[in-house]
Amino acid sequence: MDSKVKSLLDEVCQTQENEEKNRLLRLVLQIFHEIDNSQFSSDLPESVSSDMYIRCAQLAIDIGNNDLASQSITLYFTKAPAADLQKCNAYLCLAKLSAPRSNTDLPNLKEAGENILRAIKMALKIPVLAGKSPSRKSSISFCWTLFSRLFINMPKVKSEKKFRKHQEIQKQGIGFNKDIGQHILKNPLVVKTMVEKAGIRNTDTVFEVGPGTGNMTVKLLECSKKVVACELDPRLAAELQKRLQGTPLYNKMHLIIGNVLKTDLPYFDICVANLPYQISSPFVFKLLLHRPFFRSAVLMFQKEFGDRLVATPGSKLYCRLSVNTQLLANVQHLMKVGKNNFRPPPKVESCVVRIEPKNPPPPINFQEWDAMIKICFSRKNKTLGGAFRLNSVLEVLEKNYKLYSSMKNKTIEKDFNVKEKITQILMTSGFELKRARNLDMDDFLSLLLAFNKEGFHFS
Repeated sequence: MDSKVKSLLDEVCQTQENEEKNRLLRLVLQIFHEIDNSQFSSDLPESVSSDMYIRCAQLAIDIGNNDLASQSITLYFTKAPAADLQKCNAYLCLAKLSAPRSNTDLPNLKEAGENILRAIKMALKIPVLAGKSPSRKSSISFCWTLFSRLFINMPKVKSEKKFRKHQEIQKQGIGFNKDIGQHILKNPLVVKTMVEKAGIRNTDTVFEVGPGTGNMTVKLLECSKKVVACELDPRLAAELQKRLQGTPLYNKMHLIIGNVLKTDLPYFDICVANLPYQISSPFVFKLLLHRPFFRSAVLMFQKEFGDRLVATPGSKLYCRLSVNTQLLANVQHLMKVGKNNFRPPPKVESCVVRIEPKNPPPPINFQEWDAMIKICFSRKNKTLGGAFRLNSVLEVLEKNYKLYSSMKNKTIEKDFNVKEKITQILMTSGFELKRARNLDMDDFLSLLLAFNKEGFHFS
């Protein structure tokens, strides 16, 4: 039986494929089980030397079959003598089987260490170890080799780098919600400049949108009669009240909690605000159409939006927003503001713009004006003749023409052709080949007047 097992193990060493190695080792293990099951039987099979168990376990470990290795070592210990070299090797195999994958795998680390200690104890009992004389020095050298093989060369877990956790620090204070545009202006010089540029008198009522933690609100209260602040976030509104409570400025402030676009604007003389950028356009036009008139507004915008407000005819940024704003107000760029002046910093640069509404405003219907400007800037690089001859535009103009004619009891000609009529108006007024990007305010007013004279309206 010993020769049969030995030949199978030799064949395992010569075989290249792991599947074949596993099959041969299973045959060897089957022989071991037959020996173990027949130990109380009268018909005992031929015995197998103890080193065959260890050799089988070592080969199983080499191909990664820990289950076969464990069974082989277990069967060996039932047959093993008190102390010999094979028993020492058996403990080494157990240590390999239970070797941890990393230095944080504490249960396997402990088990592997215990098996190494058992192997060391067995090694010290052996007269000759690996051909060397039985000395303490050779035993220690053997133990160190074993220890370094299992522990020093094992894969180590990388320790996490120590750094300041900004999120945890931020949680200690107020968390700002960037989704609703909460970027608090923290630079006191920028705050001071905005307040100075607003030209606030001590008899003025100031309207502020998004006061946040009150950095600008405090400055406004110090130089005005009253401040009306509109804040969407109740948490920041509570912080602002807490900041001002118990001070002489508290009685001069009136706080509105809600969305400024859905709230009726109060009476005010000056508007100063660090606006949430996503409401810039609707708030500007709500402000310009507000009555009674205010004196001026100093507002913080995204830089690109501010540049569009002050754009002149012929520039790349000149657009519908530029025309509509400059129709109702005088717009002036005051200064640029970098993103690092805010907490948390936005992804874009900012600028401060002053808006002074024209009082009295131009005597035109703003809805009709806006509808005409929308058609002109639908493709601002296209000629006005091409923009007004689109089928969708012609349908709206024809419908409005017939409606106004019926209201004034005007008879429409049977051979009326809206396309020819529009072309005639544009040719007569000289706008047929002009482009919207190059027209100034007077040009657009002349165009609207030309259409209205012929009975065409845009709303």
